[in-house]
Amino acid sequence: MSLNYACTLLEYCLITGLDWNDLLLCLRPSIIESLCDRLDSSYNRQPLATQQYHYIRFLCIKISLYRMLANGQDKAADISSLLMVNSVAAAFKSLLRPSELISQDKGPAESLTIVINDAIADVDKILLHLDPKEFTVEPSTLQSLQQLIQWVADLALNLLVRLPEQRMQTKSSGYELLKDYKALNTVRELLVIIRIWGLLRSSCLPVFLRSVDNLDVLALLFRLLSKLVPPNGDAQQIDDSLIDECCLLPNQILIPQLHQPNNITEIASPALSYQNLPLQLEYGVEPEQLLFVSELSPVEGCMQSGQTVDIIRHLYLGKKPLFVKQCTRCGGKAQVYNMTRTAAIRAWDQRWACSCRCGGLWRIHKHIS
Repeated sequence: MSLNYACTLLEYCLITGLDWNDLLLCLRPSIIESLCDRLDSSYNRQPLATQQYHYIRFLCIKISLYRMLANGQDKAADISSLLMVNSVAAAFKSLLRPSELISQDKGPAESLTIVINDAIADVDKILLHLDPKEFTVEPSTLQSLQQLIQWVADLALNLLVRLPEQRMQTKSSGYELLKDYKALNTVRELLVIIRIWGLLRSSCLPVFLRSVDNLDVLALLFRLLSKLVPPNGDAQQIDDSLIDECCLLPNQILIPQLHQPNNITEIASPALSYQNLPLQLEYGVEPEQLLFVSELSPVEGCMQSGQTVDIIRHLYLGKKPLFVKQCTRCGGKAQVYNMTRTAAIRAWDQRWACSCRCGGLWRIHKHIS
């Protein structure tokens, strides 16, 4: 399949809602990175409203493409984090309401976006430019969002700890979350919202295992991310002092594992290109010849829990949860039922009711000991 034809078919799947998984079986690994670049260029030429409407599905397609490459697992994980960051930001900002009718032309989310673009590295100084009444949310709702709040903080930690290693890479291609300044600004906005919500209910704040008791981790993360993002959005040389501070983070804070390796094999595997066709497959049985264990770049000082993590709610489910729903595409697991039933969590669960965040369908999985 030629590069142009493959791009056209993926665009057709993006617009029509058809599954693109069959197309992955027809692609040569050598064209996938070029195909991602071509798809990016085509997508970015579309009107902004069209881009926003198809954004999540567009990211799902890119995740699938990079997962077909043996060396693309880190890029797929980065895009998966980008998808989740934007989803969490949309969920958090939807809870904010303007305090006065006259301010409806510029709500609290828009005000925060404007302030965050200023060159302010102190999270508490950002709060001076915002109206705290517009960020008020019921304490019960805040508590139900604690695991999503924790994930945002863990993501910021993982990004900063990876910065020294990525700086050493002489050549890199494909998507990298650390170089996406728009996404990093979204993470900074979320840290500001978390800071305000922590003043309303301290128990919703993320939990860190620190070697220094009086270390303000949220303020530190916001300050380091602010150094990483240039005020004008242009690329800039990373300061050596920022690298030194990032290298010290594992000594100050225990870094939690963020990305779980995929634990399921499907036909769209990086090992497919090494097989002699035709293949004999049995329905419902994972093919051993297509087994591929994705190895994500380890984060220095990262804590490996060994537990299954709910990829939607980011809850620990234990090492072998008895009853879960599992994605048929990436193997991610999630709770079938949850006990917390606030409106915010119901809305969050509804986002992923039909499909996983990678676009795959759910199936009920029962562990048999």
